[in-house]
Amino acid sequence: MFGEEVRLSFAIRGEDYLLRFPGQADFLISRAGTTVKCQPLPDLPEATIRHIFLDLVIPLILSRREPLVLHASAILMGGGAIAFIGTSGQGKSTLAASHGQIGHPLISDDYLVLREVAGNWKAIPSYPGVRLWPATTEEIFSTPPASSEVAHYTTKRRVSDHAVLPFTEMASPVQCFYVLDDEGEAPPQEPLIERISGRESFMKMVSSSFNLDITDKDLLKRQFATIRRLIESLPCFRLRYAREFGTLPVVCRAIEIHQERIKDVRQTR
Repeated sequence: MFGEEVRLSFAIRGEDYLLRFPGQADFLISRAGTTVKCQPLPDLPEATIRHIFLDLVIPLILSRREPLVLHASAILMGGGAIAFIGTSGQGKSTLAASHGQIGHPLISDDYLVLREVAGNWKAIPSYPGVRLWPATTEEIFSTPPASSEVAHYTTKRRVSDHAVLPFTEMASPVQCFYVLDDEGEAPPQEPLIERISGRESFMKMVSSSFNLDITDKDLLKRQFATIRRLIESLPCFRLRYAREFGTLPVVCRAIEIHQERIKDVRQTR
């Protein structure tokens, strides 16, 4: 499920992929991902069509064209990218926007394109914007930002206001990943950051990866090999904290301190 109501079904029609968002629109995508046709239902608002294409269809198309596309938000901190991985509703966008409020530019919201360049991993910026609930916007911004409608079926708003949030357009080296995972346990009193195993990292990456065609065995093989190389070169941590607006400054500071420690460890090697 994406958003509040929109559900998605996949099919192959001839040489094309058919993405059906029931009650919304159909998208027909060529196998190469170079051609997209949209058939919206009558009177479907333009904002909704834009949202479905930009936030749901595009990352699936990119999964055919890029080494790896993750369901993640990312920010720039200390010259490198850090990414927050998690399912919908776990606070990736809220955490990214909170970091933006203290000066860390946003790289992406909700999906993150990763490229391997000469053995190093780069985070590729998406469009400048973040989707937030009205209550979240009220809590984390001291001045109400300019925003726009996301889709008719949700009250979320798209915030692209450079006056209140910095965005970057530069590809940045990836430093690490934080998995937002409650594991069904009570939240800790203080933010908890712990490294997770390679096996768990692999499973988290696989479950967070966009994939337009799960029947393409060659693509799955390449994707799994890409994830293996990724987790062998970059650390992955579990981040647990109380999901309350009042804890966000403490969580942001905990991440900054953690990044400083990681940097110190790298410099001593």
